[in-house]
This record gives sequence, C-alpha cells and structure tokens, in this order.
Amino acid sequence: MTSLQYPRARVDARIRPFTIGSAYRIFGLAHIGAPLSPHLSVSRFCDGRSGYSVLYAALTFDTAFAETILRDRFVQRAQRTVSLDEILARAWVRWSTKQAAVLTLIDLGGFGCLDLGAPTDAVRSRHQAAGQALSRAIYRAHEDVDGFVCTHRG
Repeated sequence: MTSLQYPRARVDARIRPFTIGSAYRIFGLAHIGAPLSPHLSVSRFCDGRSGYSVLYAALTFDTAFAETILRDRFVQRAQRTVSLDEILARAWVRWSTKQAAVLTLIDLGGFGCLDLGAPTDAVRSRHQAAGQALSRAIYRAHEDVDGFVCTHRG
C-alpha cells in the first residue's frame, strides 16, 4: 500500500483536532512501570515491525475493557466468562493530556474509511492486516497525523 492511496485532500477531510479530557488504558502488568508508553507489538494499527508503535485508549472504561479484554472472545460461544486470572494479569490507568494539547486524529467513524479510500476492514475486521496497512501508509506519508479515532467494535 503506498501513500498515493491516501492523498492529502482526503486525509484533511477526515482530520479532527481532538483534546482528550481523560481516557482509559488497560495493559499487561509487564508494562506497569510505563503505562502510557506505547510498546511495539502487533495490534489493529501496528504490525510490530514498521518502526512505530501505537497507544490505545478509550474515553470510557467499559469501552477499554471491551476492546482490550473481551474483543471477539464471545463470538459463537455458549459460555461467556472471563477468568479472574486474566483480569488480574492486567492493570489500568485513567489519564489526560495537558489542557492545551490538541491531537491531530483521522476520524475513521461513520464513512471515514470510505472517504479516505481505505478498506472498511481497517476498523471492523477480526483480521488486522487492513488496519496495519492503513496506519503504516499514514505514518509514512502524513507525519503531522497523531493517530486515529474510531468507534469501538462492540
């Protein structure tokens, strides 16, 4: 995927200046010493090898829980439980940016992917390749973009 697929005019049409009053992040205990440091790992918007990392956060705790712990685990399952061990293996923080800090985010909500010309799988699919390719292309071609804002998959 090349940067030509996401021309500046399309990116600009989806840019939303965003100030985070507060947000929640759930992470493994291995990262308790630096809970707001993004770690290079494979995720929806990071392939773990392209030279950048992603910090995931949600505006509500229930969204952070659903996206981090639950995700797709209950799909076609009769038993819908999460073990206590899995909960205790994680920690959470509530954080905020400085009052004047404005993030430059691409809004992938609604028709965001369609407006950009990106596959809708980038935000909705269980397979993460489309989201990783979108993120990689934006990272390489649009250095002023801080990230994405999108609705959770719930």
